[in-house]
Amino acid sequence: MTNTSNLLSHSRPDDPIVRWNDKLITRDEYLHDVDYVARRLPTARYALNMCKDRYLFLVAFAAVLVAKQTNLLPPNRSNTVLRNIINDYDDCYYLSDEVLDRKSTRLNSSHTDISRMPSSA
Repeated sequence: MTNTSNLLSHSRPDDPIVRWNDKLITRDEYLHDVDYVARRLPTARYALNMCKDRYLFLVAFAAVLVAKQTNLLPPNRSNTVLRNIINDYDDCYYLSDEVLDRKSTRLNSSHTDISRMPSSA
């Protein structure tokens, strides 16, 4: 397991920390999701976090940190901005939550859809 022990160390494992899709997510469920995503990230230096869903954004952000990668957070989603980031950071992939289905994970070298992580409950 990747080291997520320092994240949220002030709370108990079963403390709810966020409400997502009408479900309370506990600290341990969140850390499980972070670990799940971190283990499946491509080997790269930079991750372009394109997640729109707030919970998935938090999971992706933390997973990238756990994987010792750098989060790239674009100021907007314009094609010009995204193209410039991709050109400036050639060792970059992007994370998204376009399909809200937590049953499986589809990964490839340039895109990680974290919305498809399995339910931690």
